Amino acid sequence: MTFRASALSPQAYRKLFNRDFFKDLEKLADLEEISSQVEKAAGEEESNSYAAAYKDIPLTTDDYNMFMRIAFCMAYQGEVRGLNPEASKRFMEKYPDMWTWLDSFETFSMFQILPQILELWGLNAETQVKAKNAHPAPPER
Repeated sequence: MTFRASALSPQAYRKLFNRDFFKDLEKLADLEEISSQVEKAAGEEESNSYAAAYKDIPLTTDDYNMFMRIAFCMAYQGEVRGLNPEASKRFMEKYPDMWTWLDSFETFSMFQILPQILELWGLNAETQVKAKNAHPAPPER
């Protein structure tokens, strides 16, 4: 399955879930930061259990659902590509909701996928054009 993020992501997210994409993405970034700290601490302790390393992360059902919504939205965009009504219809027939979509995967840890989802949006949000003038003129008086 192809995942995609673009300028359409916030609108697609609102259309699919009636929620604010940026607020939810910011919360996911906070979780990813906690995850990184836990992973680093687990590595220092040489923990032999992946699950043990993540048991102390304050993960709520809302956090998990938020991750699933953003991942589903990016999968939707990857498969539909823009506002293609036929592709959208096919995707929604195959996956009428994010739970049906999620059920099509084997088990996985969201903390293994979360950095990739955030990176996908980060790559999209980077400035693509360099400034023509590195030293802008001072304001007029």
